[in-house]
Amino acid sequence: MNSKRKDKNKEIKNDSIFERKGRLNYRGHQWHRSRRSGGLCTCRGEVVVSGRREAEGSETLTLIKNFGGEGKFVQGDITSEVDIAAMVKTTVDTFGRSGISCTGIGGAMDLIVTGVVAGVLGTLVMDSLNHLFARIGVISKIDVGIIGRMAVGWTQGRFMYRHPDEMECVPNEIAYGYFTHYAIGVGFAVPFVLGWDLLVGGPASPVWAFVYGVATTVASLFLVYPSMGFGMLGRRSPEGIKSPISSLANHSFFGVGMAVAVALA
Repeated sequence: MNSKRKDKNKEIKNDSIFERKGRLNYRGHQWHRSRRSGGLCTCRGEVVVSGRREAEGSETLTLIKNFGGEGKFVQGDITSEVDIAAMVKTTVDTFGRSGISCTGIGGAMDLIVTGVVAGVLGTLVMDSLNHLFARIGVISKIDVGIIGRMAVGWTQGRFMYRHPDEMECVPNEIAYGYFTHYAIGVGFAVPFVLGWDLLVGGPASPVWAFVYGVATTVASLFLVYPSMGFGMLGRRSPEGIKSPISSLANHSFFGVGMAVAVALA
C-alpha cells in the first residue's frame, strides 16, 4: 500500500516539475535552449517534446530523464495544427493516453532577444568597419553628432530640415547620437527576426539577414538624407556620390553583423 502511494506521489511530483518548467522556462540552460515555438505534452511524468531543432529537443529529453521521467521528441511547430495533432498522436501511441498540458517554450521573447543582439552587433560591426575604411578615405565617416541633433529635433517635433546647417549643435549630442544609432539598428533587426519566424519558420537565414541589412540602405537614402536636408540619395551632400556609396557600404557592414548574430543564435 505504501509502495503504491509512493509511486503515485512520484508521478505527481514528476508531472508538477514538467508543468512548472514549461510555464516558467526552467533556469537550467539546456531547458532554456529548447525554444522558438517548441512545446511539450505531458502525461503524469511522461512527456512528448515538440520543437524545430532536433538537437535541442534531445537535450531537453536528457534533462527530463535526469528528473526520472520518460520522453519522446517530435520535430514540429506547435503553432501548426497539423504538428499539434502529430504530437498528440505520438503521445497516445507511446504512452497510451493523451496529456495534461500543451505548453509553448520560449517564444516571442527569445526572438526579440535575438533581434536585439542582431541589431546591436550589426551596428557595432558597421561602426567598426566604417572607422577602418573611413581612415583610408574609401568612405565617409559616420557623423554621430548629426544623428544626435536629428534625434533631439524629433523630440521637439522637427522631422525635416531644408539644410543640414539648420540642425544646431546641442549638449550631449554624441551620447544622443549613439543611443539613436543603436536603437535604429535594433529597430531594423527585431522585425526581421520576428517576421522570419512568423512567415518562414525555423532559424533565420544568415544569408537573408545580410541581404536585409543591405536593403536597409533604402531608409538612409530616401528617409534620413532628405530629412537632414541632403536631399534624396544625398545628392546635395558636399561629398557628392561618396555619400550614397558610403551609406551602401555601411548598411552592408550592418548586414554582416546581423548575419553573424543570427548564425550564432
